[in-house]
Amino acid sequence: MLWKELYQYVRKNHIEILKQNNNNIAIYYDEEHKEGQVDIEVCFLVKHFVECSTPYQCKVIKGVQTMACVMVRGSYQNLNLAYQSFAKWLEDNPQYQMNGLSRQICHRDYTNENNENDYLTEIQIPVHIMNG
Repeated sequence: MLWKELYQYVRKNHIEILKQNNNNIAIYYDEEHKEGQVDIEVCFLVKHFVECSTPYQCKVIKGVQTMACVMVRGSYQNLNLAYQSFAKWLEDNPQYQMNGLSRQICHRDYTNENNENDYLTEIQIPVHIMNG
């Protein structure tokens, strides 16, 4: 629903979005993976910075120095397993600590694939490397 709402706002306000496969980004504000009641921000990359009316914003997303990433093929139902796998990886690699909001970038989704088995989603989770 959020994507549809954002897309309608972009069209109505003639905001030029970049035409590339990785243009839909979701930022998750919850510290743990949740199945429902998710605190999420959805984003498009735009050609030019524009003024937006509340609740919409146009902003620069801050860069992250170190990011743990995983590519997930197939249905969005596969994302839960990917987050569980990441949690296990953190447990097995204690020198890495989560350090910020996770992001999802859909490289291939319903907008450019007919078969959900061909979807490709990148999960990015900022990490800090502990000294010692």
